[in-house]
Amino acid sequence: MKPADPAKPTAAAAAKAPEAQGTVDMAALLKPGALPDMQLGKDDAKVTIVEYASMTCPHCAHFHETTLPALKTKYIDTGKARLILREFPFDPSAEA
Repeated sequence: MKPADPAKPTAAAAAKAPEAQGTVDMAALLKPGALPDMQLGKDDAKVTIVEYASMTCPHCAHFHETTLPALKTKYIDTGKARLILREFPFDPSAEA
């Protein structure tokens, strides 16, 4: 029996990504907000990851429980990246 031929990409799969709508002002992006930043990693890391999270957000908690440990081991602990956490409270209890 002959194996099936591989599927050809559909028009949706072959679609191009949209063009960028502008540029990101990195200096403005890296300015701290009203609440103090928390940082993991070296100041001179080549990559800076800025995370906005709420302490009451279940999706943020899931990221910190499942993804952050591997990210920290592979990139932050090796000096390749640093993580800046900026609190983005969704509700009054997250601001406490």
